[in-house]
Amino acid sequence: PLLPNAAFAALQAASPIPILVDMPCISVADATRFLSHGANSLSVKPGRVGITEASRITALAEAAGAAVCAGMYAEGALGTLISLQFAAGLKHPLMPAEQSFFLLMREQILHQPLHVRDGHIELPDGTNWDALVDWDRVRRFAIA
Repeated sequence: PLLPNAAFAALQAASPIPILVDMPCISVADATRFLSHGANSLSVKPGRVGITEASRITALAEAAGAAVCAGMYAEGALGTLISLQFAAGLKHPLMPAEQSFFLLMREQILHQPLHVRDGHIELPDGTNWDALVDWDRVRRFAIA
């Protein structure tokens, strides 16, 4: 596994391309350790760590001069919208947001499905996320 240690620092220093730190970085504490060992790019996943922790990791990375990308995390369409909102706030994203996992799911809890056209997700109109959710579907999927 990738660890924030001297071996990682040496690998990072010797690499001519960025090494994107992904799964082992799931908290501000992890990000601090990787950045202190020379990490220059982090994949941040709001669906995994929450929007607040994702924002804190991003601020820490930006202060250290490291790049950030919004990584994919097995999210449905609603989670994808949240991750896209996070991605839109990145000042200098390393790469476009990886937000396509929802396409693998047969059903969603939104009234209207998200569509990908020409490599872009068409976002729904409006700002009321509650109105986007089909609450009858949520209740149908609920586990008693």
